[in-house]
Amino acid sequence: MPLSQTELLQRYARLVVECGWGGKAGIAGKPVHVQHGVEAYPLLLAIAEEAYRQGAIRVDYTTWSPRMDALHVTYAPDDALTDIPATWADRWNNLVDVRGATVRIEGVDDPFALARCPADRVSRFEAARTAARERFYTEGLGKNTTPWCLVPWATRDWGKLVFGDVPDARERLEAALVTVLGLEHDDYIDRWWTRGERIARRSRLLDEADIEWLHVTSEGTDLMIGLHPLARFGGGMHVGEHVRFFANLPTFENYTTPERGRTRGVVTMTRPVLINGQNVEGLRVEFDEGRVTSFSAKTGGEAFRAMLETDEGASYLGEIALVGIDDSPIYSTGLVFQNILLDENAACHIAFGRAYVDRIEGGTEMSRDELAAVGCNDSKVHRDCMISDDRTRVTAICRDGSRRVVIEHGRWAGQFAI
Repeated sequence: MPLSQTELLQRYARLVVECGWGGKAGIAGKPVHVQHGVEAYPLLLAIAEEAYRQGAIRVDYTTWSPRMDALHVTYAPDDALTDIPATWADRWNNLVDVRGATVRIEGVDDPFALARCPADRVSRFEAARTAARERFYTEGLGKNTTPWCLVPWATRDWGKLVFGDVPDARERLEAALVTVLGLEHDDYIDRWWTRGERIARRSRLLDEADIEWLHVTSEGTDLMIGLHPLARFGGGMHVGEHVRFFANLPTFENYTTPERGRTRGVVTMTRPVLINGQNVEGLRVEFDEGRVTSFSAKTGGEAFRAMLETDEGASYLGEIALVGIDDSPIYSTGLVFQNILLDENAACHIAFGRAYVDRIEGGTEMSRDELAAVGCNDSKVHRDCMISDDRTRVTAICRDGSRRVVIEHGRWAGQFAI
Protein backbone atom coordinates (compact mmCIF):
# COMPACT_ATOMS: atom_id res chain seq x y z
CA MET A 1 0.00 0.00 0.00
CA PRO A 2 1.49 3.39 -0.97
CA LEU A 3 2.67 5.65 1.83
CA SER A 4 0.50 8.62 2.71
CA GLN A 5 2.14 12.05 2.38
CA THR A 6 2.39 12.28 6.17
CA GLU A 7 4.06 8.87 6.38
CA LEU A 8 6.42 9.75 3.54
CA LEU A 9 7.52 12.99 5.22
CA GLN A 10 8.06 11.23 8.53
CA ARG A 11 10.18 8.51 6.93
CA TYR A 12 12.22 11.03 4.97
CA ALA A 13 12.84 13.05 8.13
CA ARG A 14 13.95 10.01 10.12
CA LEU A 15 16.22 8.96 7.24
CA VAL A 16 17.97 12.35 7.26
CA VAL A 17 18.25 12.72 11.03
CA GLU A 18 19.16 9.14 11.90
CA CYS A 19 21.20 8.04 8.86
CA GLY A 20 22.31 11.37 7.38
CA TRP A 21 23.24 12.97 10.69
CA GLY A 22 23.77 10.01 12.99
CA GLY A 23 20.73 10.59 15.21
CA LYS A 24 21.15 11.86 18.75
CA ALA A 25 24.87 11.04 18.72
CA GLY A 26 25.32 13.45 15.82
CA ILE A 27 23.03 16.36 16.68
CA ALA A 28 22.04 16.42 20.35
CA GLY A 29 23.00 19.79 21.81
CA LYS A 30 24.09 21.11 18.40
CA PRO A 31 22.70 23.34 15.63
CA VAL A 32 21.72 21.90 12.26
CA HIS A 33 21.22 23.48 8.85
CA VAL A 34 18.88 22.55 5.97
CA GLN A 35 19.28 23.79 2.39
CA HIS A 36 16.00 23.27 0.56
CA GLY A 37 14.13 24.11 -2.61
CA VAL A 38 10.77 25.87 -2.63
CA GLU A 39 8.76 22.66 -3.11
CA ALA A 40 10.67 20.92 -0.32
CA TYR A 41 9.31 23.24 2.37
CA PRO A 42 7.11 20.48 3.87
CA LEU A 43 10.19 18.27 4.15
CA LEU A 44 12.11 21.10 5.82
CA LEU A 45 9.41 21.26 8.50
CA ALA A 46 9.42 17.49 8.97
CA ILE A 47 13.21 17.37 9.31
CA ALA A 48 13.16 20.30 11.74
CA GLU A 49 10.60 18.60 13.97
CA GLU A 50 12.51 15.32 13.99
CA ALA A 51 15.80 17.13 14.66
CA TYR A 52 14.36 18.98 17.65
CA ARG A 53 12.92 15.73 18.98
CA GLN A 54 16.39 14.19 18.82
CA GLY A 55 18.06 17.03 20.69
CA ALA A 56 19.09 19.68 18.15
CA ILE A 57 19.26 23.14 19.75
CA ARG A 58 18.53 25.11 16.57
CA VAL A 59 17.40 24.38 13.01
CA ASP A 60 18.59 26.94 10.48
CA TYR A 61 17.60 26.87 6.81
CA THR A 62 18.55 28.33 3.45
CA THR A 63 16.30 28.37 0.40
CA TRP A 64 17.90 27.09 -2.80
CA SER A 65 16.52 28.35 -6.13
CA PRO A 66 18.33 27.97 -9.48
CA ARG A 67 16.06 30.69 -10.88
CA MET A 68 17.28 33.17 -8.26
CA ASP A 69 20.88 32.12 -8.94
CA ALA A 70 20.30 32.63 -12.67
CA LEU A 71 18.97 36.15 -12.08
CA HIS A 72 22.10 37.02 -10.11
CA VAL A 73 24.43 35.55 -12.74
CA THR A 74 22.55 37.37 -15.52
CA TYR A 75 22.24 40.84 -14.01
CA ALA A 76 24.91 41.29 -11.30
CA PRO A 77 27.87 43.50 -12.29
CA ASP A 78 31.21 41.70 -12.45
CA ASP A 79 32.42 42.87 -9.04
CA ALA A 80 29.19 41.70 -7.38
CA LEU A 81 28.98 38.38 -9.28
CA THR A 82 31.58 36.74 -7.04
CA ASP A 83 30.93 38.77 -3.89
CA ILE A 84 29.45 36.09 -1.65
CA PRO A 85 27.97 37.44 1.61
CA ALA A 86 29.61 36.05 4.74
CA THR A 87 26.15 35.74 6.28
CA TRP A 88 25.35 33.13 3.62
CA ALA A 89 28.61 31.19 3.75
CA ASP A 90 28.77 31.18 7.54
CA ARG A 91 25.65 29.01 7.71
CA TRP A 92 28.05 26.20 6.75
CA ASN A 93 31.38 27.50 8.07
CA ASN A 94 30.05 28.11 11.58
CA LEU A 95 29.06 24.44 11.91
CA VAL A 96 32.70 23.34 12.01
CA ASP A 97 33.69 24.37 15.54
CA VAL A 98 30.46 23.09 17.11
CA ARG A 99 30.33 20.00 14.85
CA GLY A 100 26.82 20.81 13.75
CA ALA A 101 25.10 18.98 10.87
CA THR A 102 23.79 20.00 7.46
CA VAL A 103 21.70 18.53 4.66
CA ARG A 104 21.03 19.64 1.10
CA ILE A 105 17.69 18.51 -0.29
CA GLU A 106 18.18 17.72 -3.98
CA GLY A 107 14.99 18.86 -5.67
CA VAL A 108 14.52 22.37 -7.01
CA ASP A 109 12.50 24.52 -9.37
CA ASP A 110 13.85 24.76 -12.93
CA PRO A 111 17.06 22.67 -12.47
CA PHE A 112 18.49 23.94 -15.79
CA ALA A 113 17.91 27.65 -15.09
CA LEU A 114 21.66 28.35 -15.12
CA ALA A 115 21.96 26.75 -18.57
CA ARG A 116 20.47 29.94 -19.97
CA CYS A 117 23.36 31.99 -18.56
CA PRO A 118 26.90 32.45 -19.93
CA ALA A 119 28.95 29.41 -18.89
CA ASP A 120 31.99 31.42 -17.80
CA ARG A 121 29.92 33.60 -15.45
CA VAL A 122 28.21 30.56 -13.95
CA SER A 123 31.58 28.90 -13.38
CA ARG A 124 32.97 32.01 -11.64
CA PHE A 125 29.87 32.31 -9.47
CA GLU A 126 29.94 28.65 -8.40
CA ALA A 127 33.68 28.75 -7.71
CA ALA A 128 33.21 31.86 -5.54
CA ARG A 129 30.51 30.16 -3.48
CA THR A 130 32.76 27.17 -2.94
CA ALA A 131 35.67 29.41 -1.93
CA ALA A 132 33.44 31.29 0.52
CA ARG A 133 32.70 28.00 2.28
CA GLU A 134 36.32 26.86 2.25
CA ARG A 135 36.41 26.24 6.00
CA PHE A 136 33.39 23.97 5.84
CA TYR A 137 34.79 22.01 2.88
CA THR A 138 38.29 21.54 4.32
CA GLU A 139 37.68 21.26 8.07
CA GLY A 140 34.11 19.96 8.15
CA LEU A 141 33.27 17.95 5.05
CA GLY A 142 36.87 17.04 4.23
CA LYS A 143 37.62 15.69 7.69
CA ASN A 144 34.08 14.40 8.35
CA THR A 145 33.84 16.33 11.63
CA THR A 146 30.41 17.74 10.70
CA PRO A 147 27.72 15.24 9.69
CA TRP A 148 26.50 16.25 6.22
CA CYS A 149 24.31 14.60 3.63
CA LEU A 150 22.40 14.97 0.38
CA VAL A 151 18.91 13.53 -0.11
CA PRO A 152 16.57 13.70 -3.15
CA TRP A 153 13.02 15.10 -3.10
CA ALA A 154 10.62 14.98 -6.06
CA THR A 155 9.52 18.27 -7.65
CA ARG A 156 7.37 19.08 -10.66
CA ASP A 157 10.20 20.45 -12.80
CA TRP A 158 12.55 17.57 -11.97
CA GLY A 159 9.79 15.06 -12.68
CA LYS A 160 9.30 16.52 -16.17
CA LEU A 161 13.03 16.23 -16.87
CA VAL A 162 12.91 12.51 -16.12
CA PHE A 163 9.47 11.50 -17.41
CA GLY A 164 8.54 14.22 -19.86
CA ASP A 165 5.59 16.60 -19.83
CA VAL A 166 3.00 14.22 -18.34
CA PRO A 167 0.49 15.11 -15.61
CA ASP A 168 1.88 12.67 -13.04
CA ALA A 169 5.61 13.29 -13.62
CA ARG A 170 6.26 14.40 -10.04
CA GLU A 171 4.33 11.44 -8.60
CA ARG A 172 6.25 9.00 -10.81
CA LEU A 173 9.55 10.52 -9.71
CA GLU A 174 8.45 10.35 -6.08
CA ALA A 175 7.65 6.63 -6.46
CA ALA A 176 11.07 5.99 -8.02
CA LEU A 177 12.81 7.82 -5.16
CA VAL A 178 10.86 5.84 -2.56
CA THR A 179 12.16 2.67 -4.23
CA VAL A 180 15.84 3.66 -4.41
CA LEU A 181 15.75 4.95 -0.82
CA GLY A 182 13.94 1.84 0.38
CA LEU A 183 11.32 3.89 2.22
CA GLU A 184 8.57 1.37 1.48
CA HIS A 185 10.15 -1.00 4.02
CA ASP A 186 9.25 -0.52 7.69
CA ASP A 187 12.85 -1.41 8.65
CA TYR A 188 14.41 1.02 6.16
CA ILE A 189 16.75 2.53 8.78
CA ASP A 190 18.22 -0.85 9.68
CA ARG A 191 18.53 -1.72 5.99
CA TRP A 192 20.68 1.36 5.40
CA TRP A 193 23.05 0.54 8.25
CA THR A 194 23.33 -3.02 6.90
CA ARG A 195 24.03 -1.62 3.44
CA GLY A 196 26.71 0.67 4.88
CA GLU A 197 28.42 -2.24 6.62
CA ARG A 198 28.46 -4.27 3.38
CA ILE A 199 30.00 -1.37 1.45
CA ALA A 200 32.61 -1.05 4.22
CA ARG A 201 33.48 -4.78 3.90
CA ARG A 202 34.03 -4.33 0.17
CA SER A 203 36.26 -1.32 0.84
CA ARG A 204 38.41 -3.46 3.12
CA LEU A 205 38.72 -6.10 0.38
CA LEU A 206 39.79 -3.45 -2.13
CA ASP A 207 42.38 -2.07 0.30
CA GLU A 208 43.73 -5.58 1.01
CA ALA A 209 44.30 -6.06 -2.73
CA ASP A 210 46.93 -3.27 -2.58
CA ILE A 211 45.91 -1.79 -5.93
CA GLU A 212 48.41 0.31 -7.88
CA TRP A 213 46.31 0.91 -11.00
CA LEU A 214 42.67 0.65 -11.98
CA HIS A 215 42.22 -0.11 -15.68
CA VAL A 216 38.77 0.83 -17.00
CA THR A 217 37.79 -0.49 -20.44
CA SER A 218 34.60 -0.29 -22.45
CA GLU A 219 33.38 1.02 -25.77
CA GLY A 220 35.21 4.33 -26.23
CA THR A 221 37.12 3.94 -22.95
CA ASP A 222 40.64 2.75 -22.16
CA LEU A 223 41.65 4.55 -18.98
CA MET A 224 44.45 3.92 -16.46
CA ILE A 225 44.11 5.53 -13.02
CA GLY A 226 47.03 5.30 -10.60
CA LEU A 227 46.61 5.04 -6.83
CA HIS A 228 49.15 6.13 -4.20
CA PRO A 229 50.15 3.44 -1.64
CA LEU A 230 48.34 5.50 1.03
CA ALA A 231 45.03 5.60 -0.91
CA ARG A 232 42.17 3.91 0.93
CA PHE A 233 38.69 3.00 -0.26
CA GLY A 234 35.56 4.18 1.52
CA GLY A 235 31.84 4.07 1.03
CA GLY A 236 28.77 6.11 1.73
CA MET A 237 28.89 5.54 5.49
CA HIS A 238 31.38 7.70 7.38
CA VAL A 239 32.49 6.62 10.84
CA GLY A 240 33.88 9.26 13.18
CA GLU A 241 34.89 9.29 16.83
CA HIS A 242 31.36 9.51 18.17
CA VAL A 243 29.02 9.29 15.19
CA ARG A 244 28.45 7.42 11.96
CA PHE A 245 26.47 8.90 9.09
CA PHE A 246 25.77 8.64 5.36
CA ALA A 247 26.90 11.59 3.24
CA ASN A 248 24.79 10.47 0.28
CA LEU A 249 21.31 9.00 0.57
CA PRO A 250 21.10 6.84 -1.45
CA THR A 251 24.66 5.53 -1.92
CA PHE A 252 26.05 2.37 -3.53
CA GLU A 253 29.68 3.30 -4.26
CA ASN A 254 33.20 2.41 -3.13
CA TYR A 255 35.52 5.32 -3.85
CA THR A 256 39.06 6.52 -3.33
CA THR A 257 41.44 9.34 -4.21
CA PRO A 258 43.55 8.94 -7.39
CA GLU A 259 47.17 10.04 -7.44
CA ARG A 260 47.52 13.32 -9.30
CA GLY A 261 49.69 12.92 -12.39
CA ARG A 262 48.97 9.21 -12.88
CA THR A 263 45.86 9.12 -15.07
CA ARG A 264 46.27 8.39 -18.76
CA GLY A 265 44.13 7.30 -21.67
CA VAL A 266 40.63 8.11 -22.85
CA VAL A 267 37.20 7.85 -21.25
CA THR A 268 33.69 8.26 -22.66
CA MET A 269 30.92 9.24 -20.26
CA THR A 270 27.92 6.92 -20.17
CA ARG A 271 25.37 9.36 -18.77
CA PRO A 272 24.76 13.09 -19.15
CA VAL A 273 26.02 15.31 -16.34
CA LEU A 274 24.84 18.71 -15.12
CA ILE A 275 27.80 21.11 -14.98
CA ASN A 276 27.21 24.68 -13.85
CA GLY A 277 23.55 24.42 -14.79
CA GLN A 278 24.11 22.96 -18.27
CA ASN A 279 23.50 19.37 -19.37
CA VAL A 280 26.71 17.94 -20.85
CA GLU A 281 26.13 14.90 -23.09
CA GLY A 282 28.42 12.68 -25.13
CA LEU A 283 31.52 13.80 -23.22
CA ARG A 284 34.82 12.17 -24.22
CA VAL A 285 38.00 13.15 -22.38
CA GLU A 286 41.68 12.32 -22.95
CA PHE A 287 44.31 12.39 -20.18
CA ASP A 288 48.09 12.34 -20.10
CA GLU A 289 50.20 12.50 -16.94
CA GLY A 290 47.02 13.05 -14.95
CA ARG A 291 45.82 16.13 -16.82
CA VAL A 292 42.99 16.62 -19.31
CA THR A 293 44.65 17.14 -22.69
CA SER A 294 41.56 17.29 -24.92
CA PHE A 295 37.83 16.69 -24.87
CA SER A 296 34.74 16.71 -27.04
CA ALA A 297 31.02 16.75 -26.23
CA LYS A 298 27.78 16.56 -28.18
CA THR A 299 26.22 19.27 -26.01
CA GLY A 300 27.40 21.43 -23.11
CA GLY A 301 31.06 21.52 -24.10
CA GLU A 302 31.45 25.17 -23.13
CA ALA A 303 30.21 24.44 -19.62
CA PHE A 304 32.80 21.67 -19.26
CA ARG A 305 35.53 23.95 -20.63
CA ALA A 306 34.57 26.73 -18.19
CA MET A 307 34.74 24.24 -15.32
CA LEU A 308 38.24 23.11 -16.37
CA GLU A 309 39.36 26.74 -16.42
CA THR A 310 38.26 27.34 -12.81
CA ASP A 311 41.76 26.57 -11.53
CA GLU A 312 44.75 24.31 -12.16
CA GLY A 313 43.33 21.40 -10.18
CA ALA A 314 40.07 21.25 -12.14
CA SER A 315 41.85 19.43 -15.00
CA TYR A 316 42.98 16.58 -12.73
CA LEU A 317 40.99 13.84 -11.04
CA GLY A 318 39.96 13.92 -7.40
CA GLU A 319 37.97 10.69 -7.20
CA ILE A 320 37.48 7.28 -8.76
CA ALA A 321 34.36 5.43 -7.58
CA LEU A 322 33.29 1.87 -8.32
CA VAL A 323 29.60 0.97 -8.55
CA GLY A 324 28.24 -2.41 -9.62
CA ILE A 325 25.06 -2.21 -11.66
CA ASP A 326 23.96 -5.46 -10.00
CA ASP A 327 24.08 -3.75 -6.60
CA SER A 328 22.41 -0.44 -7.50
CA PRO A 329 18.63 -0.02 -7.27
CA ILE A 330 19.13 3.24 -9.17
CA TYR A 331 20.50 1.42 -12.21
CA SER A 332 17.67 -1.11 -11.91
CA THR A 333 15.05 1.60 -12.41
CA GLY A 334 16.33 2.09 -15.96
CA LEU A 335 16.04 5.85 -15.47
CA VAL A 336 18.50 8.67 -16.03
CA PHE A 337 17.67 11.09 -13.22
CA GLN A 338 19.78 13.97 -14.56
CA ASN A 339 20.97 14.54 -11.01
CA ILE A 340 24.47 13.70 -9.78
CA LEU A 341 23.37 12.28 -6.42
CA LEU A 342 21.30 9.62 -8.19
CA ASP A 343 23.18 9.07 -11.44
CA GLU A 344 26.63 8.73 -9.84
CA ASN A 345 25.27 5.86 -7.76
CA ALA A 346 24.10 4.01 -10.86
CA ALA A 347 27.56 3.72 -12.46
CA CYS A 348 31.28 3.88 -11.83
CA HIS A 349 32.39 7.49 -11.96
CA ILE A 350 35.33 9.84 -11.85
CA ALA A 351 35.37 13.33 -10.40
CA PHE A 352 37.32 16.28 -11.74
CA GLY A 353 38.85 18.60 -9.16
CA ARG A 354 39.02 18.44 -5.39
CA ALA A 355 40.03 15.12 -3.84
CA TYR A 356 38.82 13.63 -0.58
CA VAL A 357 41.68 13.97 1.89
CA ASP A 358 40.10 11.38 4.19
CA ARG A 359 40.68 8.74 1.47
CA ILE A 360 44.43 9.12 2.06
CA GLU A 361 45.66 7.29 5.16
CA GLY A 362 46.47 10.04 7.65
CA GLY A 363 45.28 12.65 5.16
CA THR A 364 43.08 14.58 7.58
CA GLU A 365 46.19 15.36 9.66
CA MET A 366 48.41 16.36 6.72
CA SER A 367 49.30 19.88 5.64
CA ARG A 368 48.51 21.08 2.12
CA ASP A 369 52.12 20.48 1.11
CA GLU A 370 52.06 16.96 2.52
CA LEU A 371 48.82 16.21 0.70
CA ALA A 372 50.29 17.51 -2.54
CA ALA A 373 53.34 15.29 -2.02
CA VAL A 374 51.16 12.15 -1.99
CA GLY A 375 49.25 13.27 -5.07
CA CYS A 376 46.03 14.49 -3.43
CA ASN A 377 44.51 16.99 -5.87
CA ASP A 378 43.13 20.36 -4.77
CA SER A 379 40.58 22.55 -6.54
CA LYS A 380 37.54 24.73 -5.98
CA VAL A 381 35.44 22.27 -8.00
CA HIS A 382 34.43 18.65 -7.61
CA ARG A 383 32.38 17.34 -10.52
CA ASP A 384 31.38 13.70 -10.93
CA CYS A 385 30.97 12.10 -14.37
CA MET A 386 29.66 8.57 -14.97
CA ILE A 387 31.89 6.18 -16.93
CA SER A 388 30.37 2.66 -16.83
CA ASP A 389 27.48 0.56 -18.12
CA ASP A 390 26.87 -3.14 -18.82
CA ARG A 391 29.87 -3.26 -21.21
CA THR A 392 32.44 -2.06 -18.69
CA ARG A 393 35.33 -3.98 -17.16
CA VAL A 394 37.51 -2.67 -14.34
CA THR A 395 40.75 -4.54 -13.67
CA ALA A 396 42.88 -3.96 -10.60
CA ILE A 397 46.63 -4.13 -11.22
CA CYS A 398 48.10 -4.83 -7.79
CA ARG A 399 51.52 -3.90 -6.43
CA ASP A 400 52.56 -7.56 -6.35
CA GLY A 401 52.03 -7.72 -10.13
CA SER A 402 48.79 -9.67 -10.01
CA ARG A 403 45.61 -8.64 -11.82
CA ARG A 404 42.08 -8.99 -10.46
CA VAL A 405 38.84 -8.26 -12.27
CA VAL A 406 36.79 -6.01 -10.00
CA ILE A 407 33.94 -5.12 -12.36
CA GLU A 408 32.83 -7.32 -15.30
CA HIS A 409 30.02 -6.28 -17.66
CA GLY A 410 29.32 -3.50 -15.17
CA ARG A 411 28.79 -5.95 -12.29
CA TRP A 412 30.89 -6.70 -9.24
CA ALA A 413 33.14 -9.68 -9.92
CA GLY A 414 34.95 -12.39 -7.96
CA GLN A 415 35.64 -11.74 -4.29
CA PHE A 416 34.16 -8.22 -4.58
CA ALA A 417 30.66 -9.54 -5.42
CA ILE A 418 29.46 -9.65 -1.82
